Amino acid sequence: MTNEYFSDKVKEINSSMNPEELFEKAQHITISLPPYPSKEEFESACLFFSAAKKLGKDASLQGANLNSPLKEPLQGKTFTVSLRGLSDVISKIHYEKSGGDVKLYFTLRDGEISSNNIALESSQASNLILIVGNNSARDNSSEIDNTSSIQGTKDFLDTTLSLLSPFDVPGVQLLSLVLSRLQENPQKLYTAHITRQDFVETKTTQLHLRETANEIKEYGDKTASYFILFETQKETKGILWSENSQIQKRILSQGIGSIKNNWMVCSFPQKNSEDALNNILKTLNS
Repeated sequence: MTNEYFSDKVKEINSSMNPEELFEKAQHITISLPPYPSKEEFESACLFFSAAKKLGKDASLQGANLNSPLKEPLQGKTFTVSLRGLSDVISKIHYEKSGGDVKLYFTLRDGEISSNNIALESSQASNLILIVGNNSARDNSSEIDNTSSIQGTKDFLDTTLSLLSPFDVPGVQLLSLVLSRLQENPQKLYTAHITRQDFVETKTTQLHLRETANEIKEYGDKTASYFILFETQKETKGILWSENSQIQKRILSQGIGSIKNNWMVCSFPQKNSEDALNNILKTLNS
């Protein structure tokens, strides 16, 4: 069972499935970004991530130079090799490492093993890599394995969005917009700002933002803080989630608000959300 055999099995599976089938079967989806993604590529990746999470998928972003709370952590990979229909005749199993290879030995009481008995379970349902850009998945990141992969972001993104309920589409678009604008600051504070025009274009209101902020907290780095500023007709308001009391106090010193269970809702005198954010960042970095 060589690497070429497993790669051939993956290609065979990919060629027999359309994008919707690949999405439905995948348990974990990695969105593989190029080393230096364009604005459009990153926004597409965030939109696919948001849609996949709304549809109940485990998803993450991966990229060599990615600074995002959604970045997939480096961790071990697990694969399962199955022998179909042979459990009653296998009497012994052991493995041997030789150089860069691992050999599996199966001792049978009778009969033989053919290629029809062998299955690589991970390639059937466990992982899917969506390749963003024109690079191969391996070029995008060294953390690659023999999972199913698909290249062609637009078609796959359109397929995924079509699976969403029309009721969920505005919230997904707002979430992806906020995710694409998150900027990392000192003390692991991620910030983003939303304009009134953004609400119009995503067909959302500020009422959607509490759910968006909660989703970002759930999907992102659990040790980070998240602050979203948004414009209203008269002022700029903000939603903060943070366990860092110093961040809470410094942000609140620039406006009026309240804190409960690590959530803070506050308002600031600036009408422009970007101006308000820049003023707050100066305070935090002073």
